Parts: sequence; C-alpha cells; structure tokens
Amino acid sequence: MDRHYDWSNSDFKKRVGESISHAVNYLTDVLHGFWLAAGQPVPEFESALLGLIVVVTTLVVVCRVEGMSRKLRRIDPLRRLLEADYVANQ
Repeated sequence: MDRHYDWSNSDFKKRVGESISHAVNYLTDVLHGFWLAAGQPVPEFESALLGLIVVVTTLVVVCRVEGMSRKLRRIDPLRRLLEADYVANQ
C-alpha cells in the first residue's frame, strides 16, 4: 500500500493538496451552516487579526508535516528490513 503514497510524484502532491482543500471547504460549510442555524450573525474580523490567524495556522501545519516527515524517514529502513525478511521467508 505504501507504493501508492509517492511524495516525490508532483501529481500525487497536487491531488493531496486538492483533497485537503475540499475537506477544509466542506468543514467550513458545515460550521457556517451550524452558525447560521443558531441565529448568530456572521462575525467580521479585522484584516490584521485574520492575517495573524492565517500565519500562525500555516506555521503549525508546516511544523506538523515536517515532524511527520522525520518520523516516516526513521521508520522507512525498519519497514524495508521487515519486507525483506517477509519475502525471504516466503
């Protein structure tokens, strides 16, 4: 199954980005619908506050992705060793 997750493939990266974008859009639509159903007005943010929120969120996501990438690099040699042992025992 890991062969389907090739992060060096630009088409794969593009599709992952699209999938994340669709998921975030769907989530915001649901939250917006709940907010309107509760009878609350749509809040207006100051542009500086919104910019700060976007920057902080981006930094958090990038740090998490880098951390996951490092963890996967540490696991990869172990996975190869286990796969080689499995093939040898077949």
